[in-house]
Amino acid sequence: NRNADCPLFSVLCTPHEMSFPVRPPTFDEAQAIADELQLGVSNEDMADLMPVLRATLADFGKVEQLVEPELPRVARRRDPGRQPQPEENPLGAWAWRCELQADESECKDTRLAGKTVAIKDTVMIAGMPLRDGSRVLSGYVAAQDATIITRILQSGGRITGKSVCEDFCLSGSSHTSQPAPVKNPHDQAHAAGGSSSGSAALVANGDCDLAIAGDQGGSIRIPSAWCGVVGIKATHGLVPYTGICSMEGSLDHAGPVAKDVATATLLLEVIAGSDGFDPRQRGLTAESIAPLTGLTQQLPTSVDDAQQLLAGCKLGLLKEGFGVSVEEVVAGSVRRAVEGFQNVQEVSVPMHSSACSIWTLIGVEGLYQTTYINGGQSMYGRGYYAADLMKATHDGLALRAAELSWTNKLFWILGQHVMKQSGGQMYGRGQNLGAELTKAYDAALEEVDVLIMPTTPQRPVRLPDLAQCKPSEYIATALCMIANTAPFNVSGHPAVTIPVPPTEGKLPVGLMLVGKKFGEKKLLQIARAVELCIAQAK
Repeated sequence: NRNADCPLFSVLCTPHEMSFPVRPPTFDEAQAIADELQLGVSNEDMADLMPVLRATLADFGKVEQLVEPELPRVARRRDPGRQPQPEENPLGAWAWRCELQADESECKDTRLAGKTVAIKDTVMIAGMPLRDGSRVLSGYVAAQDATIITRILQSGGRITGKSVCEDFCLSGSSHTSQPAPVKNPHDQAHAAGGSSSGSAALVANGDCDLAIAGDQGGSIRIPSAWCGVVGIKATHGLVPYTGICSMEGSLDHAGPVAKDVATATLLLEVIAGSDGFDPRQRGLTAESIAPLTGLTQQLPTSVDDAQQLLAGCKLGLLKEGFGVSVEEVVAGSVRRAVEGFQNVQEVSVPMHSSACSIWTLIGVEGLYQTTYINGGQSMYGRGYYAADLMKATHDGLALRAAELSWTNKLFWILGQHVMKQSGGQMYGRGQNLGAELTKAYDAALEEVDVLIMPTTPQRPVRLPDLAQCKPSEYIATALCMIANTAPFNVSGHPAVTIPVPPTEGKLPVGLMLVGKKFGEKKLLQIARAVELCIAQAK
């Protein structure tokens, strides 16, 4: 019998006690699913199918005794940390406080020795809570360390806590975080930016030297711009995303926040490179990573060095990045910051004006699929999956979905509707158009070394009154600032925001530079040079 070697056939034909970590459906449940999917399964056929359903699910039980891989970890003896005290958290930016540092014998180098680091609360630290800015994950404690945690510890960094982020990271402002909004250190009536709101606010406030942030639509760069610090979103895949809550695999990025380009570059050096687990890193080569080695020491260190470097570079002001929605103060501040440089020219990428709409096509279905269906882990690639986090997300949503932010509710209503109406077509079109957008930016970057534009169209917005805020206002305040940042999540190009002096007022303005893929060396050298020249001109 040719079926004799089939595992399923042997389960059906061999009497034994089956183990079911996932409860088999009852007849009525299976029939209801078949009817909902319009599969045309009769009651008679379903009765015949029931033993096969049970036998197939028995395979789930067979793997229960197998051991899943464990991510590398150092500093295994650790204090689980504590809730922050009100007096140490004036901005509401700390989600958790801890003291975590590897023993000297566990360190591979000392690049981060003496540096304190805050970690966005989307990143797994074994033995500590992870909430992703949401009440949905209340009570979840991570069992593993994300790859970047191990790398920070092995370079001598001291992790002093986890930073607050927005509810499932779906906000560019800072009013969706739980339990309360994060305040801007420059004016506490204004937003710190999001979704890595706490990371940028803590660095700006001097509460830590460095922070880890994440970016799916601008969430490293927006809060860094609004808090007046530096944030780097590297080329997609350069920094491993293993052990971090995902929104959509093709948009996911993690990266550093610091007060200056050199310090942010140092942290990027530490965390970048393949880890063998993250499917986003397929195709990452040693040649792609090599230019980062020792890059901090290759940045300009004086104004003379900076001016000499910039004299040999072409800087392109992206015409569409200064569009009609950009505040006059923001556009003027960015233009004034570069007006004295040689070799500045305007370049045009007409597709940039539609790029945020392409992001929406990918994001609506992709975020719904990743977060609501897949438990906060991007699927379909070979790699490490935080299976316990996926289960915690699923269980939490079953209990507390009503407590989600309005931005999540919007995307999930639309995500399910669009998937039912188009069957994934709109997501597919978004990815196809994203490839064309990437080509358009690549072409512009053949003419110039970097593209320059405002990081956000406006300065920090005021925090809304949540007691009076209607859903439409809540959502508009959360998503009104992503026009220039989100396009480069779609294309995957590296981008860095640096603060520039505002032409009026005290609220920060960010200037964003974008470079070629895996061109972080030139991009960050130029960014450091611009930073030094701006500092001299103040």
